[in-house]
Amino acid sequence: MSKRNKPVATLIKQYCDKKSGKVGEARRELHWRFSCLDWSQQKKIIMAHLDSCPSDRDWIYPQLLRLWDESFEPKVKELWETYKEPRCAWLVIRHFPKSYVMEHLDELMHGRNYYFICLRFGKNDDFVIDKEKLKPFDYLTVMNMTYREMTDEDALDCLYRIVLHELRHPSFNLSHTYLNCEEHPSLNLIRDISQSLFYLRQMEKFDCVEQFERWNSEVSKHAAPAVRDLQSSMRSYSDYVAQLYSALMDSAAECLPKKYKDIRLNEIIRDNDSMSDLVSRLGLEEELPKVAESDFYPF
Repeated sequence: MSKRNKPVATLIKQYCDKKSGKVGEARRELHWRFSCLDWSQQKKIIMAHLDSCPSDRDWIYPQLLRLWDESFEPKVKELWETYKEPRCAWLVIRHFPKSYVMEHLDELMHGRNYYFICLRFGKNDDFVIDKEKLKPFDYLTVMNMTYREMTDEDALDCLYRIVLHELRHPSFNLSHTYLNCEEHPSLNLIRDISQSLFYLRQMEKFDCVEQFERWNSEVSKHAAPAVRDLQSSMRSYSDYVAQLYSALMDSAAECLPKKYKDIRLNEIIRDNDSMSDLVSRLGLEEELPKVAESDFYPF
């Protein structure tokens, strides 16, 4: 058993002394104690980690998201401009002056960073939100959180694109709170979809929600036989959740409006090299439903 009574000051000293032979042990102990220490000790540990190796900096960057202090800005700025580390970018986006973020926007827009940039700047009237750079659920979240206006058509389109995204990138992310309460489980069990409907109600897009829910009822009816079979068979809870998700998404794919079925078909062919090659060899390109390039999301 590791002894927990060594003074924090001693641990920090051992951690910073790379010749002490106790760096790893001190690191583990500091990480174990970190959240319960007072601010003066946490601050010393933070600075020691910022002066350390990439893996240790990667550990401390997320801590700094919630423990930010302006005294860290010069050091973090130095690290960002030297290494451009992804987790360091999180701190720049959230805590640095807006003028600095805008000045370095191109360098910061990697991965999901653009979503957080939109959340920070979206309330500025002169900031343009490019939905093509956001996943559909992230786009809807940004529009809700920044109080931006959406047309009913855009809102409904976003809901169907969230379904398309689930079909293309299965999350298996169901809301367990309601999982055992639904006699006929629907797409509302999928977290991103239920959260999206909540956002749209907040935005008073009631007609859009009602229209989507009517389609959702069709999906539920289509999935009902498969769901009943699942409920009547013995299986582990995790298997049940996975197969319930699959049954719902299979039904969603079958019930999609034609526009989104066409988009899905073109996405499947575009993402699958062997299928794309088969379509080309058989000369079936003209048989495919025509979908505008602007209808494709990059995700």
